Amino acid sequence: MLIIIKLLLKLQLKIFLSFSFILINLLAISQNCKSPIGSNIYLSGTFGELRNNHFHTGIDIKTRGKIGEKIFNVKDGFVSRIKISSSGYGKALYIEHNDGTTSVYAHLKKFNEEIEKYIKTLQYQKKTFQIDHYLKSKDFFYHSGDLIAISGNTGSSAGPHLHFEIRDTKTQKPINPLSCKLEIKDDIAPIIKKLKVYFLDLDSSTVLNCKKNNNYYIKEKLQTNGEIAFGVNCYDQHNGSRNINGVYSIDLYCDNVKIYRFVTNKLDFSKNRYINNHIDYYEKYVNRIKFHKCYVDINNSLDNYVELINRGVINSQKNHEIRIEVSDYNLNTSVLEFKIENSPNIKLVKKENEFKRKFYHDRANVINEKDFQLHMKKKSLYRDIDFDYQVIESENQNRKIYKCHYAYEPLHKEFVISIKTNKRNKNLYVAKIDNGNLIYLGNKKRGNFVSAKSKSFGEFCLAADSINPKIVLLNRKNIELKKNSKISFQIKDNESGIKNYEGKINEKWVLFEYDLKKNKIFHVIDSVYTAPIKLDLTVTDNVGNEEKFSKTLP
Repeated sequence: MLIIIKLLLKLQLKIFLSFSFILINLLAISQNCKSPIGSNIYLSGTFGELRNNHFHTGIDIKTRGKIGEKIFNVKDGFVSRIKISSSGYGKALYIEHNDGTTSVYAHLKKFNEEIEKYIKTLQYQKKTFQIDHYLKSKDFFYHSGDLIAISGNTGSSAGPHLHFEIRDTKTQKPINPLSCKLEIKDDIAPIIKKLKVYFLDLDSSTVLNCKKNNNYYIKEKLQTNGEIAFGVNCYDQHNGSRNINGVYSIDLYCDNVKIYRFVTNKLDFSKNRYINNHIDYYEKYVNRIKFHKCYVDINNSLDNYVELINRGVINSQKNHEIRIEVSDYNLNTSVLEFKIENSPNIKLVKKENEFKRKFYHDRANVINEKDFQLHMKKKSLYRDIDFDYQVIESENQNRKIYKCHYAYEPLHKEFVISIKTNKRNKNLYVAKIDNGNLIYLGNKKRGNFVSAKSKSFGEFCLAADSINPKIVLLNRKNIELKKNSKISFQIKDNESGIKNYEGKINEKWVLFEYDLKKNKIFHVIDSVYTAPIKLDLTVTDNVGNEEKFSKTLP
């Protein structure tokens, strides 16, 4: 008996400690953060917002439309990672905190003086602009409110701002930064623009405009028979800002029973591409309208659906009252209400399959022909599809075009395309045709085939790039060989694209920063040179064409 009591006490203690640990972590994560810009925060992007191929994993903080604002550490911590890229986050800083979280600051112009000096030394050691460096030591410790960087517009940023994230340090899963109690005024409820109705048994749909009285409503009378589901086009706004931002949560009720809830407290990078199944991808691609689907397809593993009954799908064999609630993080909520009337007279007639080839979501799919091969892994698709594959002879360009279904059908994983050639040409590559333009995908050679990977359907062909990249010295007349002056080039390749570049002064490698958006590289002179100097630049494209520039300056 005594042994049993001891075991029970031990179990109770273990449960208490586990609960305490979880509670402490939740409290730690929700600790107040100081403003990373040191002043009032206005958002141009929210956490979980719908972006191309991903949910937005942070918040975008306005920097008054300019580069050069001071960026401050939000909580005590040390620098754990420094990443510099010509795309994506651009210049980014990661600071680890003792509460189990990591804060991320991206699209920076530059870091503070000591970090800038440290990372530049590494760039020269590795002879590269792009770098992803993890720090093992805790050499760079900063208190809350310390200056850590200057705001910018680097990487894939569309305009000056700070991209700010909070992550779980252990899992690196992004957490909604608004949980840190950043002071952002918001008493404006989301706007619901459109409702999309999916008649699943009929494989058809319709889009309806939403009107507002007190709550939102639709004018049309909804009559159906069979399975039905919904999607909403909605957005949120904040006080002092006109930006159209994403919403925090969506709840769907059928006869006052919640059958669907989508919420953005956390995200997972490994599942972020499931956004292409969460949204109505056809509407986004064809009509440029973003709909949240309020139901879940079979091959969708997002963790953000926290309440689900029958995947959010409604059987309309009887009348129903529907309510959709859309909320922001401050729980300002907008409500759309309407009714469904069952109409037994509506006949359920499915469309006939026009195509011979079936592709399945739960198995690998292959096309293996004499001149063309396609290999797709299991679970690359979100649903089974009738795959439209055609070979088109292009008279104007004397090439075969391989049509692989439709670009408006989303893919979760990339697939491999291989096209046969009889030419021994190192400049050949696989291209995707986009509005008449050739987009480079890859040029891996395998026997008589040229292969590449694609994450979207469309039309593909073989193309050849025999043209060298272009190099233009931008400020030759104004170059001064003094500290902090710039040497700038425009580098472009209109076919396969630029793979790498290398700049030298007096035969020694020097750091050229790359602004991919502007096709521009620049070197900030950080040494004392005696005129004249020899300036060399080599630029190589993706198929190996190389262009060289060499000048004596000034």
